[in-house]
Amino acid sequence: MRAGVSRATAARILGGYSGSRSKARARVLQAAEELGYKPNKLAKSLASRRSFKIGVILPDIENAYFARLYRGVERVCHNAGYTVTLGISGENAEQELLLLQDMLSEQVEGIVVAPSDGLKGLTESTVPVVSVDRMPANEMAGDGWVTTDNYDSAYRATAALIDAGYRRLSLLLNLPHISTTHERIAGASEAAAERGLLIDRHVMASHLLDDIVPAIADYLSEAKPDAVIAGDAVICTAVVIAARKLGIHLGDEMGLVTYDDEPWMSLLEPAISTIEQPVYEIGETAASLLMSRINGSLEGERHIRLSSLLKLRGSVRALKP
Repeated sequence: MRAGVSRATAARILGGYSGSRSKARARVLQAAEELGYKPNKLAKSLASRRSFKIGVILPDIENAYFARLYRGVERVCHNAGYTVTLGISGENAEQELLLLQDMLSEQVEGIVVAPSDGLKGLTESTVPVVSVDRMPANEMAGDGWVTTDNYDSAYRATAALIDAGYRRLSLLLNLPHISTTHERIAGASEAAAERGLLIDRHVMASHLLDDIVPAIADYLSEAKPDAVIAGDAVICTAVVIAARKLGIHLGDEMGLVTYDDEPWMSLLEPAISTIEQPVYEIGETAASLLMSRINGSLEGERHIRLSSLLKLRGSVRALKP
């Protein structure tokens, strides 16, 4: 053969089995690459009695945040030889549980999920499960989680607004039941309290843009905040639209900081201040953690918080205190 080994030895190496000498392995892999060899995943699955499938459950793939997170997960899984099955929960706990059960019936080897309601069905899983973006109801449930430090980012955004001279602050969020919301409320409240202020918290009843634009317009008219922290890009969009309808000038009359850093936000006048979260890295880290659990490794940190970057732009301007 081209690699100078028997067919049986080549098959074992290409199938991922151990026991071959490193030099022989290197020759076989080099020959396979030169010949354009692609492994037959079905044959490999049948031979090993493994599916080489990973399930991913996210609330909304049309949301740019979750689309980027998915790409991070998919890249790591693909490089490890796994295919990915995607399910959309729509932030619905019952749908999430059905998806979990379906994926288990398809014999996925692990699941990455952004739990919509604490993932109460987690105990039904017979394979490793890693949560992303938010934690399960029981922080110690599952095989780990990967989020950003939401307390810290909300604290820093609130402090920056107050230090710039804003005094009537509002935190606009949705999904009151998830850990992300709780941590952001805690961080913003702490920063305000340390500076002798309170921060108003307003939770949206919907996460759809058409629903929240009028709701936010009513809120801004009644509460009259002079600074707003938006929980995501959809809420930020609604704030920008509502502010324009009400004739509120961002920056001068009302400061604005939002979670998620979308390209269009830097193009507005004034440009929108953002909290940039390492979304792709969240997906990659979660998938890597899942791979280690599938491979039987119990080493390394199971609970991971990544840092976000606060980008102050024209929508936050220094005012006289």
